[in-house]
Amino acid sequence: MHVPDYLNPMMHRVKIIILTLFALIICFVTYVFITTWFFRTIENKFDGKIVEKISVPGAEDIIVSLTDSFAIISSTDRRGFLPENKR
Repeated sequence: MHVPDYLNPMMHRVKIIILTLFALIICFVTYVFITTWFFRTIENKFDGKIVEKISVPGAEDIIVSLTDSFAIISSTDRRGFLPENKR
């Protein structure tokens, strides 16, 4: 006599293990998102004055020294690396 899969105790145990692992993975991913502030809102605030505005192609990282009042900008014009026909 054939026993249906949902009545087989071994299949039931395997399903519980798989669902438990899936729930643990979901909990871990949720924990990582919450603790790294992935869903935070970033507001654009600036209460100073712009002394000079310059155009820097490909600006990526900006480090501001508050004590000396200057900024270091890391930039690379990536368009300069492409051949003319790929632009």
